[in-house]
Amino acid sequence: MLRIFKQYYPVRNAFFVMGEFFVIYLSVFFSNLIFLGFQSFISDQWLSLKILLIAFICQTCLYYNDLYDLKVTDSFSELSIRLLQALGATAIILAGVYTVFPPASVGLRVFVVSIGFDIVFIVSWRFVYTLILNRKWFDQKIVLFGSNEFSRNILSEIRDRKDCGYVISGVILEGDAEQDSRMQSMLGKNNGAMVVGYKNQVGLCDMVKGLEIRKIIVAIEERQQSFPVKELLKCRVHGIEILEGNSFYEMLTGKLIVDHIRPEWLIFSDGFKTSRSRQLLKRLIDVTLSFAMLIILLPLILITAILIKLDRKKPDVDPIDVWRYFAKICAEKQISVGDKVCHLMQTWLSEAEGAHKAGIWHRFREKCAEQGGDVAPQLLELIQKYIDDREPASGTGNPVFFSQERMGKEGRVYKVHKFRSMVVDAEKYSGPIWAGENDRRITRIGLFIRKWRIDELPQLWNVLNGEMSFVGPRPEREHFVRQLERKIPYYMERLTVKPGLTGWAQVSYGYGASDDDAKEKLNYDLFYIKNMTILMDLMIVLRTVKIVLFGKGR
Repeated sequence: MLRIFKQYYPVRNAFFVMGEFFVIYLSVFFSNLIFLGFQSFISDQWLSLKILLIAFICQTCLYYNDLYDLKVTDSFSELSIRLLQALGATAIILAGVYTVFPPASVGLRVFVVSIGFDIVFIVSWRFVYTLILNRKWFDQKIVLFGSNEFSRNILSEIRDRKDCGYVISGVILEGDAEQDSRMQSMLGKNNGAMVVGYKNQVGLCDMVKGLEIRKIIVAIEERQQSFPVKELLKCRVHGIEILEGNSFYEMLTGKLIVDHIRPEWLIFSDGFKTSRSRQLLKRLIDVTLSFAMLIILLPLILITAILIKLDRKKPDVDPIDVWRYFAKICAEKQISVGDKVCHLMQTWLSEAEGAHKAGIWHRFREKCAEQGGDVAPQLLELIQKYIDDREPASGTGNPVFFSQERMGKEGRVYKVHKFRSMVVDAEKYSGPIWAGENDRRITRIGLFIRKWRIDELPQLWNVLNGEMSFVGPRPEREHFVRQLERKIPYYMERLTVKPGLTGWAQVSYGYGASDDDAKEKLNYDLFYIKNMTILMDLMIVLRTVKIVLFGKGR
């Protein structure tokens, strides 16, 4: 297993990636050989570097087209489409390189034929790799100790990740009838895994050695009377690795799972390393990146500002929100909703005060009928006008920027700046809520800039000011932080670092708009805080570029 950013990857996977690079190299090599022969390698001393350039750009395009995500390329048709897209992108990028620097070219004929070789060789290489995965060759056999929800999560993750490099060869049940039944049901019949009952653990070490297993994952949460300490100790001194469930889950998935973390595990586990030099280097990178991007992207920032100014979409307000806000105003004024509605109708009817409510309603319905309208829309219009007259718009016209208070490091509140992607006073009626899919408050230009993450660019100023970092957990509003703090364990630990323009949760999980999403993103945020390094920040930035290029924003 290879350890990269606290996650473990099978050597087999690294061999696959390096092997594909070699396959691409061979495609260009053979094409060159067909047209120019071996003499070309002697006459052109830079030819090998030219081929390496093609292989590097081609493999980068494969990565950015998700061709190394086996969940995406799980069918031949999907693989074919994405492979052609990647090769097309390679051709476009290389055309640009050759235009700027012609000596780097290998020749049109060589390149065109190498594309054909690439398709054949890459598909063949991936067919062999898929065969290895399906037959579980070179997978490391492990025993899972536990049958609770956490244990089943681990089992599910291993099954969903064909290239994780692990196979469950044995399961030790923990003695809870209901949990054991669920685990056995999940395992199913003919699963190939040996199931051991909680009371049949004598000889556990001999069984594990007999199955040639080198790793046991202990995922039970209640370790009391019948915990097989002697058997596990015997396994350990015989060279079998014993891993705590949370540690294994962290290495397998690149996240923690807050519902099953014990405080003592966080206290004694590896990670959370920081130093003055690392903080200074991170700050230097933040300042350099944010300043450079503000300069380079200045034309895009100006164009976006003009488009936002021209987009004058009016709020599309839900009638329920209007009534709710109207009731809130009435409560503040200590008057009943019914009395205020009657007063609004009287004003519209141009009647004097003191009329009977029933008579007002009757005359209101009659006038609505005379004008060919319904009562409900007309009443809503009166209430809307009353709210607008009482609380006129902010007077800022069509602002380009949107500023909002967020909680930063150690709970310090600061103002985050973004391009405005919603209508003015978007939360006037609804109050603080998360943005959802197809949110009616989003403007036309807002849909575009959110999709391509352009709305986040003004936050570069927050990074430059030191309120944010380029990479870190997503900043949240205090209103939501206080809510989530009560619902989600360890939620406030994400405030131990500066919030980021992008982050591990953003590139791994995407946008969230619910408490469950917030919990899942915290799982990733805690992993980042526990294992953050400058190299990990670089990887997150590269994955962010991938998300932006393919318009995977929200």
